[in-house]
Amino acid sequence: MNFLKKLILYWTAIAGIFWILSNKIFITEFNIIGGYFAYIFIAMLFGLSNSIIKPILNILTLPIKFLTLGFSSIAINTLLLWGVTKIINFLAISDIALNITDITTYVLSSLIITLSLIILGWFLD
Repeated sequence: MNFLKKLILYWTAIAGIFWILSNKIFITEFNIIGGYFAYIFIAMLFGLSNSIIKPILNILTLPIKFLTLGFSSIAINTLLLWGVTKIINFLAISDIALNITDITTYVLSSLIITLSLIILGWFLD
């Protein structure tokens, strides 16, 4: 599968994960405001942060990742989700907002996102 198809499928999957999370199926404090464009925009921003910032953080936290048997990747995804939330709310782009209320919501959302992306990675490779 070429790079562009994989990227579009990845962003679509992240948008779907965000849609599931924001429809209060698992977590009630995760809200995305702005319709379908908001899901796609937030998924693209989260995907870009996962593509650019996450490899750098993975290299920097390699000893911790080794000691925790990979569970520190949940902390990295939590940090990236927090960063995307701050960027989205800072930009204030035409009625798009991502509201996450507390740290447990960040961690649970990050856990669901991490597990979903691992499963997606099995199918894409």
